[in-house]
Amino acid sequence: MAHKREERAKRDALRKERQARKHGYLEGDENFVGFSNQLATQGLKLKDIPGDGNCLFRALADQLEGDMSEHMRHRRETVDYIIQHRSEFEPFVEDGQPFERYVRNLAQNGTFGGNDALVAFSCLHNVNIIIHRFNEPCLQVTASDSPSARELHVSYHNGDHYSSVRRITDPGVGPGVVEHEKLPTKSDKKARHQSRHKVKSSVETNEMEGTMIETVTSATQCRDVSLIEQTLVDTSFDVDATISMILQLMDIQEASTSSHEPHSVTQEPKLESSQTMESSRATACALSVEANKGGNAVMNSSQMDSKNKPGKPRERLHDESRHLSNRQRKEKAKRERKERRLDEQRGRARTSHHQLSSQQDNNMRDLDRTTAAMETLSI
Repeated sequence: MAHKREERAKRDALRKERQARKHGYLEGDENFVGFSNQLATQGLKLKDIPGDGNCLFRALADQLEGDMSEHMRHRRETVDYIIQHRSEFEPFVEDGQPFERYVRNLAQNGTFGGNDALVAFSCLHNVNIIIHRFNEPCLQVTASDSPSARELHVSYHNGDHYSSVRRITDPGVGPGVVEHEKLPTKSDKKARHQSRHKVKSSVETNEMEGTMIETVTSATQCRDVSLIEQTLVDTSFDVDATISMILQLMDIQEASTSSHEPHSVTQEPKLESSQTMESSRATACALSVEANKGGNAVMNSSQMDSKNKPGKPRERLHDESRHLSNRQRKEKAKRERKERRLDEQRGRARTSHHQLSSQQDNNMRDLDRTTAAMETLSI
């Protein structure tokens, strides 16, 4: 409070010093040239308003009607509006002074008008007031979000004076009409914020989906990205469910492949045994023919067959069957090792997923707090 009183005292002293220049303020303002150049880049110019304590209502009257001499009427109307809406303005009365004294002082000629008077004037006439400042962004008092709402443009100088802002080509007669790009209203700011939020959410969603795909790939060793993406969609982006489904699909495919391998192996012994038996029969027939020619004892083909049948082909089949059994045991042990590794990877994937979810929740909470803060500032 003490700091505000000191600032108010300084402004009062400056106003008294400048009351001698009742016919103009800008002539002695050291920032006049810079401020003028700043507005000129926007096609605007300053209209000088006397620094007699009525500058705010003079500038607003010049903008609204083109006649600053009507400042006292606008002052009375503004004070009446504040009194009628006391509950909205009383909490913002400075220095803790009673509301009655505050409105009584504001109604007097030459009393400096501040933010409360700007807000009341804006609401009373349903206009938006744009306040230009030197080397600082414009401020806006918004009474209507309608695109057709009228704008009044004033300038704020050195913390204690208001001037009227007009187009460079404006002769200075009649109401002020500033045609330039309007400042964003509250609804515009909210829409722009929602648009930024959507873009950010989209980027975060893509990043999160990429992280999910990496997690599933790491846990399952599956390189089919399209399959992982489709499975994530089917499971509503549940990483654990996706990993489980991918592993089941891989197990089914592996089981299907394994079921075909023993069948192809068992065909070879049968084929080899059949070929050996045919060869034995051919050999037996040849020996029988030679024996008949040479007068030796004859061994018919049926005896040769009976001698060869229990021999090498049967032992070879037994060995290969035992080899196949050993191979199946090795494959089973390999699958068990793979399942143990996958269980470990699933555990790491779940931990990573939980950490990602926790981080996402924190980010959303931070975003909500930022949104609330921005909306508070906009208000």
